[in-house]
Amino acid sequence: MSKKLLTNDAELASKVENAMREQKIPCARIQLYKKEHGDAVPDKDKILLAVTNHNGPAMRNVIDSYEKKNDKFYYFGVLRNHPEYTVPRGIMKELAETKL
Repeated sequence: MSKKLLTNDAELASKVENAMREQKIPCARIQLYKKEHGDAVPDKDKILLAVTNHNGPAMRNVIDSYEKKNDKFYYFGVLRNHPEYTVPRGIMKELAETKL
């Protein structure tokens, strides 16, 4: 299982990812594409940051440390009922085994 940050705000995703790396917590950044856009990366596509459940509280603290804007959508959690946001098993295995 993993905790995920789903956002379309690339700046927030970069800030969170950099803060996680400073704390030596492994995280995976996954660019989600809309099916109709193929390989293009339009502004509306979402970014998914994932950590193991064990590191979930640390990611929550990082997200809460940044000021949230009402016009930016983000969701943090396990996203169990959303199979389109699953993280590939190989990536989760690498996250679990990574020791920084």
